[in-house]
Amino acid sequence: MEALRDALVENILSVTDEEILAEAKEDNVDVDADLRRFRTLFEAGNKIAAKAKLKVAQAAVANNVFSNVTSIDPAKYASYDAAVRAGKIGTSQLTLAARNGSELSDADRRKIIEDLIELGISPDEG
Repeated sequence: MEALRDALVENILSVTDEEILAEAKEDNVDVDADLRRFRTLFEAGNKIAAKAKLKVAQAAVANNVFSNVTSIDPAKYASYDAAVRAGKIGTSQLTLAARNGSELSDADRRKIIEDLIELGISPDEG
């Protein structure tokens, strides 16, 4: 069966566009109408796929999949920020790619603080 299928596919793929058009004319096929129908179906399929992607994205947003914003008490943040800026927290030196806290961007510093809070490391330790 596989050999037959492969032979049929090879036969179909070997036919030229001109031969296909000539055969269609012999069979009184309206090629232009068929092409319009195919394009309409193809465009409708693209719209359905795009709408499905949009629904997935909308569901992700509704479920806060893309949200990584953590609410941190400003006083708590300030104490962690001071420790990060000093380059020390806990009992060991805090390093990140050979930078100390004073050279971190606000976003980098916030991420470090979020990680420290998640790990349960206190800025008052050490």
